Amino acid sequence: MALQTGPPGQLIAIGVGDLLVVLLAAAVLVAVAVFVGVVLSRRSRTSERDLQQDLHEQRQDIERREHRITERQQRLDQDSESLAVRAAQVSEAEERQRAALERVAGLTAEEARAELVASIESDAKRQAVIGARAIERAAEEEAEIRARHILATAIQRLASEQTGESVVSLVHLPSDDMK
Repeated sequence: MALQTGPPGQLIAIGVGDLLVVLLAAAVLVAVAVFVGVVLSRRSRTSERDLQQDLHEQRQDIERREHRITERQQRLDQDSESLAVRAAQVSEAEERQRAALERVAGLTAEEARAELVASIESDAKRQAVIGARAIERAAEEEAEIRARHILATAIQRLASEQTGESVVSLVHLPSDDMK
């Protein structure tokens, strides 16, 4: 028999069977705790491995993206440089062409511009005169049509009065018997 303490200051006697049951229950609890610990440890290791694998994959993806962005930036820088060179070449070619045209024409760019402006002005004046004459002709034709219409209306109005006056004749009869 084993001794167990009860309320403060009092000892209680427990039998060996009860003691074995208590020890067996404690052993089962320890075994369950160890099993749960092992399972949780495996799960945490597995989830930790999965997390590390995901993290590693994400890092690799980020590195690949950074590499592609760097390559694009380099290509853009190269394209920008080649465009600047090309723009300079085009500018030089334009200047050479302008100089060649001035040499062939015997005029500077300002003189050519002045001639072009004078030519455009004379052409605009000529076109304006032609347009004005066309407007005058159209106005004269319209005026003639309206004048004919007005004359025709006036003749029609006066014709009835004139016809009435010229058709009616007065004859004096010598006597009233003839009437």
